[in-house]
Amino acid sequence: MIIQVGDNSSDSADYIATINAPLVGSNGFSKTDFGTLVLNGINSGLTGTTWLNGGTLVVNGTLGTSVVASENTLLQGNGTVNELVLESGSTIAPGNSPGTFTVSGNMTMNAGSTYQFEAAAGKGHSDKIVVGGTANLGGATLKVSALDSTISYVNGQRYKVVEAGQIEGTLSSDLTIDSAFLGSTVEYSATDATLVLAVKTDPQDPTDPHPVFPKVAGTENERRTASALDQLDQTPGSASLALHNAVLMLNADQAVHAFNQLSGEGQASVRTALLEGGSQVRAQ
Repeated sequence: MIIQVGDNSSDSADYIATINAPLVGSNGFSKTDFGTLVLNGINSGLTGTTWLNGGTLVVNGTLGTSVVASENTLLQGNGTVNELVLESGSTIAPGNSPGTFTVSGNMTMNAGSTYQFEAAAGKGHSDKIVVGGTANLGGATLKVSALDSTISYVNGQRYKVVEAGQIEGTLSSDLTIDSAFLGSTVEYSATDATLVLAVKTDPQDPTDPHPVFPKVAGTENERRTASALDQLDQTPGSASLALHNAVLMLNADQAVHAFNQLSGEGQASVRTALLEGGSQVRAQ
């Protein structure tokens, strides 16, 4: 069975098809084209293999098949699949921003695949993959795409990103986040992979993480703005903490651009953009 969502052009990436009725059969199906297929409900009567050969597959219920995600595809949802293979170039982003994706059996993440992770994003929980069997991490890349705007990262935060019956291999040693201010490491046990995010400290004085933002500032104006951002109130849930965390997500060029804008006439609009998502503020 082939389920095509799109018209064979990249313009059809906005196409969405939703199936709420149960799917049954023994040979799975192939999802093709650029659009998004959303599967809701209990589809345990469908077995075999689902081949994600194009676009996006969102599993929000139970899918009785194994799933093989090929290059340039995206797997999302809060659902459960039988087994999972992520080929090089594929991406998994659990939940519907954020959430938990469950694999009943084994999961294999091949080198070149990506786990796109949201650290709570202000919704009180974070992305996680739960695997009943063995999770082979295979050198996949863990990419942090959002921070929790309601908690402080000055003293570090820990997130269990994979929970499995057994962990094999490790995630890529590449940086998990394109930030000039936030450091990341992944710790492993026999059954868990845990992401640790914390503000980078001065190696000469690791007990005092400040100053954080001024280290990338070039002009006096930039340093004043960066210092003010450094001193923002870190009270959980406050607007000032949300702004501080938005700047934490920026690389050096983006941060300098934000400092300049925040010290000038565009500060209100830039502050709004930062709170909506730090990635919206780009160096120009």
